[in-house]
Amino acid sequence: MTMKSIRSFPLRLSVFFCALCFSASGWGAADDDGQLYLTVSVNGSRLSELVKVNKHGDSISMLLSDFRRLHLRADDLPVSGDYVELRKKKGFNYRYDSLNQALLITADRARLAGDPQRIAPQNARLIREDQLSPEVSGVALNYNLFSSHSDHDSYLTAYTELRTFGIGPGHFSSSFNSRFSDDGYPGENTGTTRLMTYWNWENIDRLLTLTVGDSYTASQSWSNSVRFGGISLAHNYSLQPAINTSTRDILTDTVTLPSTVDLYIQGIKTASQQVEPGQFTLNTAPILSGAGSAQVVITDMNGQQRVVDLALYGTNRLLTAGLTTWALNAGWIREDYGYRSFSYDSDFIGVGDWRYGASNRLTLESHTEQGENLNNVGLGANYLLSPALGLIHGDVALGRYRHDSGKQWGVGWQWNNRFLNIALTHTQREAGYRDISAVADNLLATRQDSAFISWSLPTIGTLGTSWINQQYPAQDRQYVGLSWSKSFGRHAIVSSSFTRSLEADRDKTFYVNLTIPLFSNRDYLTLQHNHDAAGSSEQIGLNHTLESNRPGWGWNASARSGDNDSLHASLLRRNTWSDMELGFNGYRGEKDYYAAMSGAVGLFMGNLYATRELGDAFLLVDTQGIAGVPVQLEHRSVGKTDGNGRLFLTDLLPYQNNSVDIDALNLPADYRAPYTSQSAIPRRGSGAWVRFAISQVKGVMLTARDAQGQLLPFAARVSVTDRRGETPTAGTASTIVGYDGAVYLENPPSGGQAVVVWENGRCAISLPDLEKSGEAIIRRNTTCM
Repeated sequence: MTMKSIRSFPLRLSVFFCALCFSASGWGAADDDGQLYLTVSVNGSRLSELVKVNKHGDSISMLLSDFRRLHLRADDLPVSGDYVELRKKKGFNYRYDSLNQALLITADRARLAGDPQRIAPQNARLIREDQLSPEVSGVALNYNLFSSHSDHDSYLTAYTELRTFGIGPGHFSSSFNSRFSDDGYPGENTGTTRLMTYWNWENIDRLLTLTVGDSYTASQSWSNSVRFGGISLAHNYSLQPAINTSTRDILTDTVTLPSTVDLYIQGIKTASQQVEPGQFTLNTAPILSGAGSAQVVITDMNGQQRVVDLALYGTNRLLTAGLTTWALNAGWIREDYGYRSFSYDSDFIGVGDWRYGASNRLTLESHTEQGENLNNVGLGANYLLSPALGLIHGDVALGRYRHDSGKQWGVGWQWNNRFLNIALTHTQREAGYRDISAVADNLLATRQDSAFISWSLPTIGTLGTSWINQQYPAQDRQYVGLSWSKSFGRHAIVSSSFTRSLEADRDKTFYVNLTIPLFSNRDYLTLQHNHDAAGSSEQIGLNHTLESNRPGWGWNASARSGDNDSLHASLLRRNTWSDMELGFNGYRGEKDYYAAMSGAVGLFMGNLYATRELGDAFLLVDTQGIAGVPVQLEHRSVGKTDGNGRLFLTDLLPYQNNSVDIDALNLPADYRAPYTSQSAIPRRGSGAWVRFAISQVKGVMLTARDAQGQLLPFAARVSVTDRRGETPTAGTASTIVGYDGAVYLENPPSGGQAVVVWENGRCAISLPDLEKSGEAIIRRNTTCM
């Protein structure tokens, strides 16, 4: 054996033993059999995790579930138990790469299938119950006070609402209207009337709303609704305002290479997602009204693009196929609302409402009203002919109340896009037809017709025309109308309207209004001309409006000349605890002075607060007692926290994501805010509690030397312990030594130690007592023993 052969022998031997090792474990050689864990890719798209396969000679099989995860069809491949055997077929090929332990699959469009990948627009996601913000607990009184004084009388009116929230499930509300007058008729003009009292509970996961107390009966577009007291249970999508129930899957397509799919609606990108080879589906398109255009741009990994043009039609009269909404009411019809507190009809009634998306083009509707003296049942349907032809509607109903009965039917058609809107409706009723409104003595028209057309073009503005016909047993009413409005950029807005009755020549009205923005978007000048049966008048006004959820001043003043001369002036003030207004009205020698104030007062999280009217939902920002912290809502400044470190933001939309930020740059140097942005999603009728963990810190800057007087070495490890030798739960727990023996600690435990460890040594530093020092940063020279 030559020297060269002897030198190469150990290398060959090691390679041989390595090959044996890989062979025994099922990895490596091309002809190895058994169970392998391989990297699998389809058309260059690699699965993130390893896939288990069985290899016997040239035969390879994998779990059917893994095969389908690759978006591949398995209908013409041999399946044995849970495994599918790979075979080379037209449009399908594979190669086993033993060196890289990979399985490389190529497939054409016909071989790609499986469950489609779903692509939804941005923010079109269902909100879950566990995503809702913590609730503010408490009880509050909303109030709206108005006082007026003139030469003839003085009076005070008050609208109040008592509301509880965060106390058990749901929220409770009871509202009242009060009037106090000195006009000499106290019995008729003084007193308090209960308006609406109810308890409401909502579950957004199940899309359920339960109301016990006063509410409104459910209705369709072709039926009527009245106030009633009782129980209501509804299943609807109003609890998910970000979801458009009228949309549908707008495109299903297949890509053979890893691609990016972008969706553009009316030229605006609303969705973008990476998709793997296989089928994908675009669904839940954003809300749009009428006919619209969409483009889907598909870009593969090689940069090749293809564009798919789509025609869409959006309307809230359609439900996506398979979706259902319904409502059930049971109780008694409310009577004399606003005049008597507890007046209800004696007949018990039940109302049911139902809508179902039979297909993406057809939505079915039904409605029923049942009681001892009332029977009503009806069916309706909405059908989308096409985005180019619009939507048609039809309904029919039978109704009886006491001894009257009859039939109602109606048809309609609507079509609109960004520029043109057309709507035609016709409703016919027999003279004896009755529905739930008859219990409240309302009179229904025997025939109703309407036609509405509007054009909206950048050059001419928006031009509309309408015709309304209403026929009652004793009279007919017909009106025609014209309207026009146009915005001239930021310089002016013009709007005008003309309405005339076809029965009475003198019954006509005309107005034209010019609005001119002045110094900012809060200041504007208005000029208006009016003409009606009483005569003509001109009006000029100046306005400085308030900002939503932000303290400030506002005012307005106006003067009218003509048959009804008048003057008006008012001063408005918005602060953190109320909205106030002082005003003056003058009419032909009469003067009227008034004052108004609205807000809320109550217990919030156990503390008494006054704030603006709460609205449908509100937000309580808490900075843990730190006052004067600037707060932003949707990146817009809305105020600063008060002396208790809290700020109320009112009149928010429920079940919507609100972005709340604090400006930490204004905090003193010794304050820390681990995070400065949060999302708040409040419930309806309640408040969300958003807490920012702001805390004041005390720092200790030590210059440490060892027992020999040498500065501690740079980057030595520092561990902090408390009096008991345990790691503290707050403050700095570990750090390193900086240059020149510097050790910086935040909120170290008083009486604790900082243990310093480096390669050749170890020592401990006794920490100073922070409670006895008023300094924000304590600086000390110390010896590490």
